[in-house]
Amino acid sequence: MEDNSNNIPISISIIDYIGQMEDGVGLLLNIIINDTSYEVGYWYNRNGDVRIVPQQNLLDLLGVDDIYKYDKIKELVQVIFDNLPNPLEILDEFVK
Repeated sequence: MEDNSNNIPISISIIDYIGQMEDGVGLLLNIIINDTSYEVGYWYNRNGDVRIVPQQNLLDLLGVDDIYKYDKIKELVQVIFDNLPNPLEILDEFVK
């Protein structure tokens, strides 16, 4: 699955389903940008709340020390969500 925002090829895949965490689900993602792989912890729920925990090397690439200071965080969250296979079904499976 790829997105071509700003002509930068991005590929996102799920490495592992962490499972239910509070009222949402945690996932371990692999994000490939320009042939470099980054692991990202990703949590979301039905209310639209999202938490992202990236590796330091991704923060370095983005030029921030906190992912929530990244000026395109909303776009990043949308790209991740759009590339999840059936995100609502994942919630249904793990959040009872």
